[in-house]
Amino acid sequence: MAVETAAAKSSIKCGCDGLMDYLTGDGNCQSVIYNLELLKRDISKNKVSHKLSNPAGGTGQVKVGEVCIDNLQIRFYGDNPEINPLSKQKTQEGIDFNAANSGNIVLNVNVLDKAEKDKKIEAVWGYLGDKTEEDHQATFPVTGTQLHEIFPDTPQDRCDEVAALLNKYSDKFEINTPLRMAHFLGQVGWESGRLMAMGTKSGEGTCYKEKSTGWNIWYKLTWKELPYDHTGCPDAPDNNSQRVKNKNSWSSISEVPKKYICDGGEVTSKIAGKNLFCYVYRCEGGNGDENSCDGYTYRGHGIMQLTWKKQYEAYNKWLVSKGFSSDYKSLLSDPDEGFKDMEIDILSGMWYWDINTCNEAADKIKSGCTQVEFDKITGKINKGLVDSDKRKIIFEDSYKILNK
Repeated sequence: MAVETAAAKSSIKCGCDGLMDYLTGDGNCQSVIYNLELLKRDISKNKVSHKLSNPAGGTGQVKVGEVCIDNLQIRFYGDNPEINPLSKQKTQEGIDFNAANSGNIVLNVNVLDKAEKDKKIEAVWGYLGDKTEEDHQATFPVTGTQLHEIFPDTPQDRCDEVAALLNKYSDKFEINTPLRMAHFLGQVGWESGRLMAMGTKSGEGTCYKEKSTGWNIWYKLTWKELPYDHTGCPDAPDNNSQRVKNKNSWSSISEVPKKYICDGGEVTSKIAGKNLFCYVYRCEGGNGDENSCDGYTYRGHGIMQLTWKKQYEAYNKWLVSKGFSSDYKSLLSDPDEGFKDMEIDILSGMWYWDINTCNEAADKIKSGCTQVEFDKITGKINKGLVDSDKRKIIFEDSYKILNK
């Protein structure tokens, strides 16, 4: 399996032989090419949403294949626009792209040359290429319409994007029956905030105010891996008899240090949220101590909220073994960046489902099961059975829709 698929093969470079680069020199040309390469990559991956951080537009002289364009312009509207790469449409001036979830045009790729304008627009259009057409049909395909029916508050284009990726890989992970897929959606639907906490919005939320209801998660947290190597983690218990020891020694909000509570301004709260996760996830799952801040770096990401450094290492190793390319930052050095790739995001959940033998469990837990029966599959994903009742509701809704 490979993340990248071939798009248009035409080359692109700065400047044309025998001509001086347009006015501003090489800098703008490189910016133009960089933005075109991002668009080309996302189109080939069938992405419907991509946020461009602090985009730098400009005009430069480029050569696309054998076609020289003296003045190729990239122009953005708004700050940090989120575009739909698959919305590209040809105009008399060049190529336009719409905002994600909107018909508003937020990006133009314009050919400013007057001579052979149509030929030059066509060259850029060809370079950007088309979305990848899948060469297979999943044994049990799901549609974006079905996902939108299950998650009505989730935008249709997000549902379409997730459905396409599920269908691409569901057979490889044998999530190939209505029952298995419904169970999978029940778990990832809750973990991903109904498919919304994914891609650019991946990454477990960390900010807890004093009145937040979620504090009981950290009150109940115990040491999970014993015995433990105490290097850098002097407070970790060293024998199994202490396994039920409350890891954070908190029983109420009054015992939580103020540096972990997000009741200050925006900047103060952001720091407090990060501090909290550096602390609560310390010294387990391959994470270092509080000072390493591994707890924050390797907090939950992806459609299944992959957590802990050792799981990130195992997932990264699996990706490499399957020949996945890495045109994104390493999942180990910057998970926030790596999980912006929706394919990496969704695959992490399918991989985790597979290594925990969830298909076998799903086959035994039918629609209409008791909560106790359903907890057996939630326990494979979340040992604390957090909100297992809510996961069950999504499962039952999914099964009704998928089994029609």
